[in-house]
Amino acid sequence: MKFGARSLAFIFTNLIAIAGCDNHDDRDPVPGLRVTQVVVFGDSLSDGGTYNPTTADNDPANDSPTGFIFSTKPGLPWAAKVASDLGIEFKPNQQVNFGIVGRGGGVQDRGGLNYAEGGATIQGDAPNGGVSMEDIPGVGVVPVQSLTRRSIATQITDYLDEHNQRFNNEQLVLIQGGANDFFAFLQQVAADPLLRRPRATVSRRPGTPRVYPHCCARPPHWWSPERM
Repeated sequence: MKFGARSLAFIFTNLIAIAGCDNHDDRDPVPGLRVTQVVVFGDSLSDGGTYNPTTADNDPANDSPTGFIFSTKPGLPWAAKVASDLGIEFKPNQQVNFGIVGRGGGVQDRGGLNYAEGGATIQGDAPNGGVSMEDIPGVGVVPVQSLTRRSIATQITDYLDEHNQRFNNEQLVLIQGGANDFFAFLQQVAADPLLRRPRATVSRRPGTPRVYPHCCARPPHWWSPERM
């Protein structure tokens, strides 16, 4: 399933307000609503422990069996708090161990329903699944696993491919994202002086008829000379 950039941009406008406050009321949030699974798509704000950088060095003694979350200890991602309040397991869909592929580095299937990954944008995955060829001293040029950064579009597609192209009515689906797209755009603006130039304005000579947008047969009710 493919998603258009415009529709995705509309969908992924940070749906995190519902987790903005702690609710320790034991009553059902919505009477009659049964939630047995929490499905999460997003970036680092929702990541449940996808990345494990402890495997990147040559010392297995300091390796962690699980990935890390983007949070301040003992804080939890907002999506984890939602799942916890519902008494539902919060586990990443996959774990990415950093390091040389085949020597500790690689991607492991965790089977969780949290597909969020740090660094994810709306569309656009890390090249080659986050694997790049690097020259390691004493080893040579080898493939090294780093951030996979599955885009939110890919996360949803992967979920659908793994679950018969459907969600069910006992799932709470949480979608969050968009910040990394803004960061990438701001970096482009900072790096390209042409993008920082003010837009040119066109003055209209007196007596020249106004041209309205092609979508409008006549000016809409909010269109006025003062707004042009």
